[in-house]
This record gives sequence, C-alpha cells and structure tokens, in this order.
Amino acid sequence: MTAKSIKAIYSSKSGYKNFQNKAKDFYQVMKLSLDAGVWNGVGLNAVHCVISLSDALTVYFLAKRFSGDDHRHASELLSQIPVDGVKQYVNSFEKIISKKHMVAYEEREFRQSEALEIIKQTERFYSWGTGLLRFSG
Repeated sequence: MTAKSIKAIYSSKSGYKNFQNKAKDFYQVMKLSLDAGVWNGVGLNAVHCVISLSDALTVYFLAKRFSGDDHRHASELLSQIPVDGVKQYVNSFEKIISKKHMVAYEEREFRQSEALEIIKQTERFYSWGTGLLRFSG
C-alpha cells in the first residue's frame, strides 16, 4: 500500500483533542480492567486506546485520520507524522493492533500474560503520544 492509497479523511486540527480524550478514557478503563482481572477488557481497551491516540496524533500533525476498515494499515499514516523516533512507536502500534482480532473475535479468552504484555506496550505508546501532544499542543 503506497502513501497515496491510504484511506484517510481530512479533519480540522482542533479535533485532535476529542480523539485524545477518547484515548484517555480507553486507557483508564484498561487500567480498571487490569485491577479487576478482566483480561479481555484489558486487551480490547488497549487496542482502542492506541487507535484513538493514533487518530489524535495524525489529526494534530497531518490534519487527517485513518478511515479504512483494517486498522493495521493505520500505521502507514501514523508513520508520516514528522517526529523523531516515530518508527519505534509505529512498531509498537502494530504489535498492539495485531491483537485486535484475537481479543475481539476469537473463541478463546485473552490470557493474563497477554494482558500484562499489552499493558506494557500500551503504556509506552500512550506516554509517548500524549507527551507529543502536550509539548506540541
């Protein structure tokens, strides 16, 4: 998929804050799910947290957000934001997003060990992304 074929819609830069707020809500529910031992809740909220934060970042830096059906391709848009070290966090985003189908649609339960791993990855991504928005916005 080339940069020209990434499904995206343009958005007012000021709209980034709404996506940032959604990411914060998903992050908080992820942490509550961890405390309650609700592993599926941890996984699904982690995935939605990074999707919303990715939208916040691309809206802020690029005035557009991913609009396709498969969020694995959203990383291509995220990789276009003009900040140092973005590739590392695009890789983290991809790892977290790769769990979406399993946690949401597969028959088996999300395991505690998987929940603990996705929390670590999400915390790093969330800290990086909110830091960028705090220092840029």
